[in-house]
Amino acid sequence: MFNHLCVGVVGLMLVSMGAMAEKKPITISGGTQFEVSVVVDTEINPGQQTEVVLDPKAVDSGKLSEPLPSYCLLNATSIINDKHLALQAGKMVCVTDDKRILEAQLSGTVDTGLDCDNCTDLKLSAGETFTLQIDSEATLNLQIRADGMAQE
Repeated sequence: MFNHLCVGVVGLMLVSMGAMAEKKPITISGGTQFEVSVVVDTEINPGQQTEVVLDPKAVDSGKLSEPLPSYCLLNATSIINDKHLALQAGKMVCVTDDKRILEAQLSGTVDTGLDCDNCTDLKLSAGETFTLQIDSEATLNLQIRADGMAQE
């Protein structure tokens, strides 16, 4: 009887610990590289900051406290300096399989390798892939629901 009770208690503790582990934030170390793909065709407007939606995939998942959820998007802003297009990383939002929403602000620049003479015809096409290396540690934190309660 005691053995069955111990097995039951240990099993319950493991289930509880697993549930707690799922709700902790995901830490991304500085220097982590991501392969980022353009999600939708985007025309870059010179003289304006253009928002670009990217699909991030960690190249070195060993620099994350746990793997990224399958569904993540990264917002980036276009920068044209000396006739060269780069993208400044911004907010990353991820949705887990159990529908929790995690969010982080990333710092880093995507070098597109694209140059232009007059910079009037710049376009990023869906599926184009680039590399992003983040500058500093970031944390994907669980977001609070609109009613102020933490997500379950």
